[in-house]
Amino acid sequence: MIILEIDVEKRQTSLRELDASGPLEAGLAIHRERETWRLDPLSPEVPVVFGYGPFVGGRLYGVHRLIFVFKSPQTKTLHVSALGGAAYKAMGVGAQAVAVVGKAHRPTALFISRGEVRFAEVRPGDAYEVIKSLYREHRDFFVENDARALVVGPAAYTTYNGAVVSVDVDARSGEFKLGAEDFAARGAPARRLRKATTWRR
Repeated sequence: MIILEIDVEKRQTSLRELDASGPLEAGLAIHRERETWRLDPLSPEVPVVFGYGPFVGGRLYGVHRLIFVFKSPQTKTLHVSALGGAAYKAMGVGAQAVAVVGKAHRPTALFISRGEVRFAEVRPGDAYEVIKSLYREHRDFFVENDARALVVGPAAYTTYNGAVVSVDVDARSGEFKLGAEDFAARGAPARRLRKATTWRR
């Protein structure tokens, strides 16, 4: 599978192929490569890997979940968390999985489309307000790419319980889509991520 690696501190990206059947296998391989068992869960060198499997885009139920593989600040071990049906829109990122490392100097949004990444500063706050703000300030990206945002809320900055939040926005009206509200909360992936990410379908 194709992996998009993003270093938010250096603002560098690269694409590579990894022999993996899905995001869980890819996440485990990347953590093994980086020897994250030696590192603190909040170390900038510890990646948050998220991605989707080979059946996304089909008609099978349950295959559109976005899978996160990360070192949990709660358990201090590798953890896996799934986020609703967001993987359907992740098909446009240009990779089947994304690995984020580094520590951005300021809260940063990653606009990902076709393997390309654009970095932009974002104001942290309530997750729903961050999504609305991203849409208002980057409406062209959302409309052109039918994008969906992944964000973290205040809990990611102040506790070990932060969830990754994703609410689909109607690209034309800017309103939240009813019933398209999803969370990856188990193990607190947002505490390590603490960034907002949005992608193209």
